[in-house]
Amino acid sequence: MKTLSYEKYLDKVYGCFLGKTVIGTLGAPYEGIKMPLELPFSPEMINTMLPNDDLDLQVLWLDVAEKYGPDFTSDQLLERFVTHCDYSPGEYAIMRKNWLRGIHAPASGSFCNDYYTEGMGCPIRSEIWACLAPLDPERAADFSERDGVLDHWGESVYAERFFAALEAEAFSVDEHTCDLYALIDAGLAAVPDECRFRELVEDTVALCRRYDGVKLILRKILFRYGHPDCTNMFQNIGITLTALLKGGLDPIKTGMDALNCGFDTDCTCATLGAILGIIDGASGIPEKWKAPLGDKIVTMCIDKTWGGIWVPQTCT
Repeated sequence: MKTLSYEKYLDKVYGCFLGKTVIGTLGAPYEGIKMPLELPFSPEMINTMLPNDDLDLQVLWLDVAEKYGPDFTSDQLLERFVTHCDYSPGEYAIMRKNWLRGIHAPASGSFCNDYYTEGMGCPIRSEIWACLAPLDPERAADFSERDGVLDHWGESVYAERFFAALEAEAFSVDEHTCDLYALIDAGLAAVPDECRFRELVEDTVALCRRYDGVKLILRKILFRYGHPDCTNMFQNIGITLTALLKGGLDPIKTGMDALNCGFDTDCTCATLGAILGIIDGASGIPEKWKAPLGDKIVTMCIDKTWGGIWVPQTCT
């Protein structure tokens, strides 16, 4: 049986969300650009924390899990979102409207949601479940499914299960013992044998084994899995896995490779930062990247006195 000391666990959880924040901040300003980029890295790109709804919801989910324990329900998560979040981009608006119609999970993620049902909204929320079930990929995946069905159905839920399981398994390794292909296999064990998402993962792994160039692999992924929605998870998870496998466990190179592929860049970069943060732990992240973040989370809220626009709000 695999074991993990509390000190190591704490370091990896802290590393997970530091990594998500630091590398996610690389991608946040360029979210939605549906074309490859050629941006050079500059330290100024990560000298402050940018708010991100993908992190906001995980803070809410943690509060639900602390209140209700491991038997928390999808409805408890959705009720917390509806009562505590004013913003509703994309599929969030659909799950909110469905809840107000009296349509609860899992139907809240499938009813009237054809365009967004395969979005990145739930795969990007996987980390909290891995952190609540470290070394237990199956349980992490099962937790994540209660989340995924709030605003997605089918393939995107499989994707969240995949990342939750991969990240839970990542608690068992460090930068010296890490086998990324083995982590991917752990993630695939949590998804059905017959689904398009598994095909995406297997195709991307095969392309990464065959080719060296990230942009070449990107073209081949887009040829088969491209979608007009910049948040569609097929192209974005193809990008995420390509950058992960080609980045050499270097967070900045990995994040910049994902960023320069375009599309849902805040999500692709943030997921990579979280995975590498779990592997390295907070102690493995250079102080120069951590220092600008301090010890607070910048969350998103809507200030109605400013005409209902999004503004950052800092909390401990």
